[in-house]
Amino acid sequence: MLEKDLSDGLILRWATPDDLQKVPDLVVEVFSTPDMQVDSLGERFRKIMVGEGGLMTSDDCLVVVDTKKEGDPVIACTSYWQEMQTYEGIPFNAGRPAWVGVRNAPEYRGKRIMNHIMDALHARSKDDGTMVQVIHGINWYYRQFGYEYGVDYGKRSKVWLSSVPRLEKGSVERLRYRRATVDDIPTMLEFDKAQGRGGAVHIPLSEAWIKGQIEDMHRQDTNKTHVVGKYVLMFEDESDNVVGFCVVPGFGDEKDRTLIGIYQIGFAPHIDIPTVLFSAMRNVIAFAKSAVDEERFQQLTSLGWHVSRWHPVVEAIPSHLRNFAKIPYEDPSYYYRVSDLSTFIQHILPALNLRLKSSLTHKNFTGSVKVSMYTPRHPGFELQIESGVIVNTLPYVKRDQSEDPTVAYFPPFVFLQVLFGRKSIAELEEIFPDVEMEESTEKLLSVIFPKKVSIIHHYM
Repeated sequence: MLEKDLSDGLILRWATPDDLQKVPDLVVEVFSTPDMQVDSLGERFRKIMVGEGGLMTSDDCLVVVDTKKEGDPVIACTSYWQEMQTYEGIPFNAGRPAWVGVRNAPEYRGKRIMNHIMDALHARSKDDGTMVQVIHGINWYYRQFGYEYGVDYGKRSKVWLSSVPRLEKGSVERLRYRRATVDDIPTMLEFDKAQGRGGAVHIPLSEAWIKGQIEDMHRQDTNKTHVVGKYVLMFEDESDNVVGFCVVPGFGDEKDRTLIGIYQIGFAPHIDIPTVLFSAMRNVIAFAKSAVDEERFQQLTSLGWHVSRWHPVVEAIPSHLRNFAKIPYEDPSYYYRVSDLSTFIQHILPALNLRLKSSLTHKNFTGSVKVSMYTPRHPGFELQIESGVIVNTLPYVKRDQSEDPTVAYFPPFVFLQVLFGRKSIAELEEIFPDVEMEESTEKLLSVIFPKKVSIIHHYM
């Protein structure tokens, strides 16, 4: 079991049972806003830490303790989540550092605590066989650990409650809500899967996670004082058919107390979303009114869409009602880290070969193309192609200055923006002078790695 001496009495280790009792308090200290202590963050982390939601277990919490002080306080922590994502339908496991924080005290500055934490997490991820690591977080910061922005959320949206059209007099509401049960989970997973089609990356709704939210919500049935983390609602039509679902947060811990947040939402593939959109909004508002007292409800002024800017439900909002805005807990993009590009690309070859096969220009191409990261410290890869089929991938390092028209050059990690569809090669060439290649190589790589919008969400 890992136990590393960081000097000056600081010990890095996977959390002991005694450590775990202290971590939620540190989470509250680190992640509350300067003007508001959010105690519910500690309870939220405690639930996740013991396995609720299937993201981690109590064995997956990494801490730094200060043995110089009485009680060995936890002064830094993070958790190691594992989530399944798909690349054009091909599943891959991703290790995810989450709740990464260090106590804000001068005595812990300059000790490279975060470097040690990230090294330990990456080693654990390698041992587990996860080819990719992902994280949300501070602008630029995680680039120093080999991460690069791979997928954009885009700007989030708000809709003012006052602008949601009222139901016309004499009309019947198209939808009505009810609280979900575990029996609804297969339906929700199907609805979620349908809306991820077309993007390079999709993060499927986790069965374990949604089950955890539903069970937590129903604890309030027998304990009225229970603080719910997320409410899960189902939408039914006039014939009692389930046609959609929605996940909204509990109303006790929002950093912006004016928001009714929408974390996930989806509809059956046969539903015309613009037709039911306003009914769904009115249902969410009605639920919020039933879930809080009148004083709290009067604080709510808008629907806050935490989902991707390109989510089909958000795209259906009329432009005159959709207000782009910053929303708490959200970042504009999602970091990715791939330590072995050739191995990951070998894993997703079926998707890449399908792109080649669908190409009008390169479906019969034979030859090779190489991607160099300029330095042996960060190997690139070579694709060997026969008659429009990638038959092999190999690690590649260019070790001389000779000209080779089959080589594309990228600064370390920048290629991840192309791999996951965030940017086209042409866009990166406009930004980075050292993204460079022959036109023929660019055209081939642009077929294999096109720019694609991905619709993603996260479980915070």
